[in-house]
Amino acid sequence: MPLPNPPDVPTTVHSHITDAIRAPSLIRLSDNVVLLRFETLKIYAALGAVRALLADGTIRPGDTLVDSSSGIYALALAMVCHRYDLRCHIIASTTVTPTIRAQLEILGATVDQMPAEHDLRLDQNRRVERVRQLLRANPGMHWMRQYHDPVH
Repeated sequence: MPLPNPPDVPTTVHSHITDAIRAPSLIRLSDNVVLLRFETLKIYAALGAVRALLADGTIRPGDTLVDSSSGIYALALAMVCHRYDLRCHIIASTTVTPTIRAQLEILGATVDQMPAEHDLRLDQNRRVERVRQLLRANPGMHWMRQYHDPVH
């Protein structure tokens, strides 16, 4: 005889990791206050942007998406690229941990990590310059520009 699911175990089976982590957990704090806890809010931005770019023909499966990130957006973008058969290239901040880097690589992303720098503003400038170098060498890459593209 099969054991019943305990009431606190979710029964939804998701077809992709992006579906599993994008839905917030609802946590009741009081009778009239509910907290929404997101695993990563950036998954909504990455999913929305990639879906829009696919729908309008800007990108196609197999294309490479590139962006600079300090970690959270990189993970979201790598997951979405995995879902839609896109390649992902991340120019990672010096602050990206070995754990996050390993997760990116498991998802199939290639990672260029900037060497340590005493000033994080220099880290950001170097990452943007590296993206520009990649685009000059690979005009088929699409730069996501998470903070500067209205599709986000």
